[in-house]
Amino acid sequence: VFFPHMRRHLRGVVVVTAAWVLSCTGTIIVSHNSHEGSHFLCESFRSFCYQAECVELFDPGRNSGRIPWGAIHRQDVALLRMRSDDVSNETIRDDDVVIVLVRCSLMDWTISEYVKRNQADLDPTIVAKYSDPQFIDSVDLEPLTYDIHLVKRTAKILVSKWREKIDLLRALKERRRRYRIVAYEDFLDDGAELIRTFTKETLDDEPPCAYRPVNYTVHRVHTGQIEDFAINYEAVVRHFRKSDYPTWGNLSADFDDDRVPLHLGASVCQ
Repeated sequence: VFFPHMRRHLRGVVVVTAAWVLSCTGTIIVSHNSHEGSHFLCESFRSFCYQAECVELFDPGRNSGRIPWGAIHRQDVALLRMRSDDVSNETIRDDDVVIVLVRCSLMDWTISEYVKRNQADLDPTIVAKYSDPQFIDSVDLEPLTYDIHLVKRTAKILVSKWREKIDLLRALKERRRRYRIVAYEDFLDDGAELIRTFTKETLDDEPPCAYRPVNYTVHRVHTGQIEDFAINYEAVVRHFRKSDYPTWGNLSADFDDDRVPLHLGASVCQ
Protein backbone atom coordinates (compact mmCIF):
# COMPACT_ATOMS: atom_id res chain seq x y z
CA VAL A 1 0.00 0.00 0.00
CA PHE A 2 1.45 3.37 -1.00
CA PHE A 3 0.78 7.02 -0.36
CA PRO A 4 -2.71 7.60 -1.85
CA HIS A 5 -1.47 10.66 -3.73
CA MET A 6 1.27 8.56 -5.31
CA ARG A 7 -1.00 5.79 -6.60
CA ARG A 8 -1.80 7.76 -9.74
CA HIS A 9 1.91 8.03 -10.56
CA LEU A 10 2.75 4.35 -10.20
CA ARG A 11 0.76 3.22 -13.26
CA GLY A 12 -0.28 -0.11 -11.83
CA VAL A 13 3.07 -1.17 -10.42
CA VAL A 14 2.33 -2.92 -7.13
CA VAL A 15 5.38 -5.09 -6.52
CA VAL A 16 9.09 -4.42 -6.56
CA THR A 17 10.51 -5.59 -9.88
CA ALA A 18 13.60 -7.71 -10.24
CA ALA A 19 15.57 -4.66 -11.32
CA TRP A 20 15.13 -3.33 -7.82
CA VAL A 21 16.40 -6.38 -5.98
CA LEU A 22 19.49 -5.44 -3.98
CA SER A 23 22.61 -7.55 -4.03
CA CYS A 24 23.63 -8.86 -0.63
CA THR A 25 26.90 -6.96 -1.02
CA GLY A 26 25.23 -3.54 -0.96
CA THR A 27 24.89 -1.15 1.95
CA ILE A 28 21.57 0.05 3.35
CA ILE A 29 22.01 3.78 3.94
CA VAL A 30 19.55 5.32 6.40
CA SER A 31 19.24 9.00 5.55
CA HIS A 32 19.55 10.79 8.87
CA ASN A 33 17.63 13.82 10.03
CA SER A 34 16.62 14.96 13.47
CA HIS A 35 13.81 13.32 15.46
CA GLU A 36 12.58 11.13 12.61
CA GLY A 37 13.48 7.78 14.13
CA SER A 38 16.59 7.22 12.01
CA HIS A 39 18.74 6.02 14.94
CA PHE A 40 16.01 3.65 16.07
CA LEU A 41 15.41 2.31 12.54
CA CYS A 42 19.14 1.76 12.05
CA GLU A 43 19.50 -0.03 15.39
CA SER A 44 16.45 -2.18 14.65
CA PHE A 45 18.34 -3.82 11.79
CA ARG A 46 20.69 -5.18 14.45
CA SER A 47 17.77 -7.18 15.82
CA PHE A 48 17.99 -9.20 12.61
CA CYS A 49 21.79 -9.66 12.76
CA TYR A 50 22.75 -6.91 10.31
CA GLN A 51 26.03 -5.13 11.00
CA ALA A 52 24.79 -1.58 11.56
CA GLU A 53 26.71 1.60 12.42
CA CYS A 54 24.08 3.85 13.96
CA VAL A 55 25.97 6.72 15.56
CA GLU A 56 26.82 9.75 13.46
CA LEU A 57 30.37 8.67 12.58
CA PHE A 58 29.94 9.27 8.87
CA ASP A 59 28.30 12.70 8.85
CA PRO A 60 30.34 15.32 6.95
CA GLY A 61 30.52 17.56 10.04
CA ARG A 62 32.58 14.90 11.79
CA ASN A 63 34.83 14.23 8.80
CA SER A 64 36.15 17.65 7.74
CA GLY A 65 33.17 18.16 5.46
CA ARG A 66 33.67 14.85 3.66
CA ILE A 67 31.68 11.65 3.67
CA PRO A 68 33.87 8.54 4.21
CA TRP A 69 32.18 6.35 1.62
CA GLY A 70 34.75 3.59 1.94
CA ALA A 71 33.95 3.13 5.63
CA ILE A 72 30.22 3.30 4.93
CA HIS A 73 30.44 0.55 2.35
CA ARG A 74 32.04 -1.78 4.87
CA GLN A 75 28.74 -1.79 6.80
CA ASP A 76 25.51 -3.66 6.14
CA VAL A 77 23.58 -0.63 7.43
CA ALA A 78 24.91 2.89 7.96
CA LEU A 79 23.38 6.12 9.25
CA LEU A 80 24.23 9.18 7.18
CA ARG A 81 23.10 12.80 7.03
CA MET A 82 23.05 13.32 3.28
CA ARG A 83 21.91 15.94 0.78
CA SER A 84 21.01 15.80 -2.88
CA ASP A 85 24.54 16.99 -3.74
CA ASP A 86 25.97 13.85 -2.13
CA VAL A 87 24.30 11.55 -4.66
CA SER A 88 26.42 10.29 -7.53
CA ASN A 89 27.13 6.99 -9.23
CA GLU A 90 30.52 6.97 -7.51
CA THR A 91 29.14 7.44 -3.99
CA ILE A 92 25.90 5.45 -4.06
CA ARG A 93 26.71 2.12 -5.68
CA ASP A 94 24.38 0.10 -7.90
CA ASP A 95 23.74 -2.40 -5.12
CA ASP A 96 23.18 0.17 -2.33
CA VAL A 97 19.74 1.30 -1.24
CA VAL A 98 18.89 4.54 0.55
CA ILE A 99 16.07 4.63 3.09
CA VAL A 100 14.52 8.10 3.22
CA LEU A 101 12.56 8.56 6.45
CA VAL A 102 9.62 10.93 6.42
CA ARG A 103 7.75 12.16 9.46
CA CYS A 104 4.24 12.70 8.13
CA SER A 105 2.70 14.68 10.99
CA LEU A 106 4.14 18.18 10.86
CA MET A 107 2.62 19.02 14.24
CA ASP A 108 4.20 16.04 15.99
CA TRP A 109 7.56 16.62 14.31
CA THR A 110 7.45 20.30 15.27
CA ILE A 111 6.82 19.46 18.92
CA SER A 112 9.72 16.98 18.88
CA GLU A 113 12.05 19.56 17.29
CA TYR A 114 10.78 22.59 19.23
CA VAL A 115 13.49 22.73 21.89
CA LYS A 116 16.36 21.72 19.64
CA ARG A 117 15.48 24.37 17.05
CA ASN A 118 14.99 27.20 19.55
CA GLN A 119 17.77 26.78 22.09
CA ALA A 120 18.72 30.46 22.17
CA ASP A 121 15.16 31.42 23.13
CA LEU A 122 14.59 28.86 25.88
CA ASP A 123 15.76 28.28 29.43
CA PRO A 124 19.09 26.36 29.45
CA THR A 125 17.72 23.76 31.86
CA ILE A 126 14.91 23.00 29.44
CA VAL A 127 17.38 22.83 26.54
CA ALA A 128 19.62 20.40 28.43
CA LYS A 129 16.76 18.06 29.28
CA TYR A 130 14.49 18.26 26.25
CA SER A 131 16.75 18.65 23.19
CA ASP A 132 17.47 14.93 22.68
CA PRO A 133 15.67 13.05 25.46
CA GLN A 134 15.44 9.90 23.34
CA PHE A 135 19.07 9.14 24.22
CA ILE A 136 18.37 9.16 27.98
CA ASP A 137 16.89 5.99 29.42
CA SER A 138 13.89 6.46 31.74
CA VAL A 139 13.89 10.24 31.45
CA ASP A 140 10.95 11.94 33.18
CA LEU A 141 9.70 14.86 31.11
CA GLU A 142 7.14 17.27 32.47
CA PRO A 143 4.74 18.90 29.98
CA LEU A 144 5.88 22.21 28.52
CA THR A 145 4.07 25.35 27.46
CA TYR A 146 4.89 25.90 23.79
CA ASP A 147 5.37 29.44 22.51
CA ILE A 148 3.20 29.58 19.37
CA HIS A 149 5.59 32.03 17.69
CA LEU A 150 8.42 29.51 18.12
CA VAL A 151 6.12 26.68 17.05
CA LYS A 152 5.41 28.53 13.80
CA ARG A 153 9.10 29.21 13.20
CA THR A 154 9.96 25.56 13.81
CA ALA A 155 7.22 24.28 11.51
CA LYS A 156 8.47 26.48 8.67
CA ILE A 157 11.99 25.12 9.10
CA LEU A 158 10.69 21.56 8.96
CA VAL A 159 8.66 22.22 5.83
CA SER A 160 11.96 23.29 4.26
CA LYS A 161 13.43 19.95 5.43
CA TRP A 162 10.61 18.15 3.62
CA ARG A 163 11.55 20.08 0.48
CA GLU A 164 15.15 18.95 0.89
CA LYS A 165 13.92 15.35 0.99
CA ILE A 166 12.16 15.89 -2.32
CA ASP A 167 15.44 17.23 -3.73
CA LEU A 168 17.22 14.12 -2.41
CA LEU A 169 14.62 11.83 -4.00
CA ARG A 170 14.94 13.64 -7.32
CA ALA A 171 18.73 13.23 -7.21
CA LEU A 172 18.39 9.52 -6.44
CA LYS A 173 15.92 9.12 -9.29
CA GLU A 174 18.09 11.08 -11.76
CA ARG A 175 21.10 8.91 -10.93
CA ARG A 176 18.92 5.79 -10.97
CA ARG A 177 19.96 4.88 -7.44
CA ARG A 178 17.78 2.57 -5.35
CA TYR A 179 15.74 4.02 -2.48
CA ARG A 180 12.64 3.48 -0.38
CA ILE A 181 10.53 5.98 1.55
CA VAL A 182 9.63 4.90 5.08
CA ALA A 183 7.11 6.84 7.14
CA TYR A 184 8.12 7.35 10.75
CA GLU A 185 4.54 6.62 11.81
CA ASP A 186 4.56 3.25 10.06
CA PHE A 187 7.85 2.26 11.63
CA LEU A 188 6.59 3.07 15.13
CA ASP A 189 3.50 0.98 14.46
CA ASP A 190 5.46 -2.20 13.73
CA GLY A 191 9.16 -1.71 13.10
CA ALA A 192 10.11 -5.38 13.05
CA GLU A 193 7.49 -6.23 10.44
CA LEU A 194 8.51 -3.24 8.32
CA ILE A 195 12.12 -4.45 8.27
CA ARG A 196 10.96 -7.94 7.27
CA THR A 197 8.94 -6.39 4.45
CA PHE A 198 11.87 -4.25 3.35
CA THR A 199 14.18 -7.28 3.30
CA LYS A 200 11.73 -9.36 1.31
CA GLU A 201 10.58 -6.74 -1.20
CA THR A 202 13.77 -4.75 -1.72
CA LEU A 203 16.51 -7.31 -1.07
CA ASP A 204 14.53 -10.36 -2.24
CA ASP A 205 15.78 -12.20 0.80
CA GLU A 206 15.11 -13.01 4.43
CA PRO A 207 16.90 -11.21 7.30
CA PRO A 208 20.19 -12.84 8.35
CA CYS A 209 18.50 -14.16 11.49
CA ALA A 210 15.15 -14.22 13.26
CA TYR A 211 14.25 -11.24 15.41
CA ARG A 212 16.18 -11.03 18.68
CA PRO A 213 16.11 -8.21 21.26
CA VAL A 214 19.09 -5.85 21.30
CA ASN A 215 20.10 -3.00 23.59
CA TYR A 216 18.96 0.24 22.03
CA THR A 217 20.68 3.57 22.63
CA VAL A 218 17.44 5.40 21.83
CA HIS A 219 14.12 5.17 23.62
CA ARG A 220 10.60 6.32 22.97
CA VAL A 221 9.91 9.36 25.12
CA HIS A 222 6.25 10.32 24.65
CA THR A 223 2.97 8.44 24.44
CA GLY A 224 2.06 10.08 21.15
CA GLN A 225 -0.81 12.01 22.73
CA ILE A 226 -0.04 15.74 22.59
CA GLU A 227 -2.00 16.49 25.76
CA ASP A 228 0.51 14.37 27.70
CA PHE A 229 3.44 16.68 26.92
CA ALA A 230 1.98 20.09 26.00
CA ILE A 231 0.28 22.16 28.68
CA ASN A 232 -1.29 24.43 26.04
CA TYR A 233 -2.00 21.58 23.63
CA GLU A 234 -5.32 23.09 22.54
CA ALA A 235 -3.53 26.24 21.32
CA VAL A 236 -0.95 24.14 19.48
CA VAL A 237 -3.59 21.99 17.78
CA ARG A 238 -5.62 25.07 16.89
CA HIS A 239 -2.54 26.70 15.32
CA PHE A 240 -1.95 23.76 12.99
CA ARG A 241 -5.62 23.47 12.08
CA LYS A 242 -5.80 27.15 11.09
CA SER A 243 -2.42 27.38 9.37
CA ASP A 244 -1.83 26.75 5.68
CA TYR A 245 1.33 24.64 5.98
CA PRO A 246 1.72 22.21 3.09
CA THR A 247 1.55 18.51 3.87
CA TRP A 248 4.14 15.96 2.80
CA GLY A 249 1.51 14.75 0.35
CA ASN A 250 1.22 18.23 -1.18
CA LEU A 251 4.96 18.60 -1.61
CA SER A 252 5.61 15.12 -3.00
CA ALA A 253 2.54 14.89 -5.25
CA ASP A 254 4.48 15.94 -8.35
CA PHE A 255 7.33 13.53 -7.69
CA ASP A 256 6.95 10.19 -9.43
CA ASP A 257 9.17 7.30 -10.39
CA ASP A 258 7.80 4.46 -12.51
CA ARG A 259 10.58 2.08 -11.52
CA VAL A 260 9.37 1.12 -8.08
CA PRO A 261 6.58 1.53 -5.54
CA LEU A 262 8.01 4.42 -3.55
CA HIS A 263 6.59 3.80 -0.14
CA LEU A 264 7.21 0.89 2.17
CA GLY A 265 4.34 0.49 4.65
CA ALA A 266 0.71 1.49 4.87
CA SER A 267 0.82 5.14 5.87
CA VAL A 268 -1.72 7.65 4.65
CA CYS A 269 0.94 10.32 4.60
CA GLN A 270 -1.01 13.19 3.07
